[in-house]
Amino acid sequence: MIWAITIAVKSFGVFPPLKTDNIVIDSLIFIVLAFVVGHFVQFRSREKTQETIKKKFWNGTFVSNQFLIKDNKFCPDFKRQRYIQLLQEHFNLKSADAQILETPENPEAKTISDGMYRSCLTFITDQKIGEKATKANEYYNFFRGLSTTSFYSTIVFGISFIAILVQRFAESNFSFNAFYKSALIPFLLAIFFGYATRAFQIRAKQRGELHVAEVFDSMAGYFSKES
Repeated sequence: MIWAITIAVKSFGVFPPLKTDNIVIDSLIFIVLAFVVGHFVQFRSREKTQETIKKKFWNGTFVSNQFLIKDNKFCPDFKRQRYIQLLQEHFNLKSADAQILETPENPEAKTISDGMYRSCLTFITDQKIGEKATKANEYYNFFRGLSTTSFYSTIVFGISFIAILVQRFAESNFSFNAFYKSALIPFLLAIFFGYATRAFQIRAKQRGELHVAEVFDSMAGYFSKES
């Protein structure tokens, strides 16, 4: 984000106002800005990008809310039945709740599915297993953050491109060289980061689905070895 803003500012022929030409001070300023911007990106990725991914790919909820429900698209039914059996044997999943999981139209099914996911996640964490599930979740957060960063970079470079066009119009300077030197790079970068926004959303989707699957696979693998 800081890089995108710096490039956009330089496209106007000026330098960032916080630059002091003192290596120590500039480094401290960068660290503070990176810390603040990083928290902003994480906040927006959780509040906005995550909701976008849920609406686009997961029917408006998390995968964990649907993973154990009959006829869901994330888990084959033979695996789902195996997980439910293990959950009844080891996680006190009641027969009545297991039956609710067979009725997708029942709103309680999502709550039960997510509750069992959280119980399994706690279990595999306590047992220090499920490294793949942990890694998948880390990559989910990573790609979600990259999608957010790319989205705001698209806005920054888009604004830069429009501002340059307005400036050229005000100066009545529409020569190809002037446009090429000042406006082409922001235009291409806006397109690139617009594409990256979508690409990283898809990557986050894939890792989010893998995380939930690995949580239940780790649980099932643990009890298979135990038996």
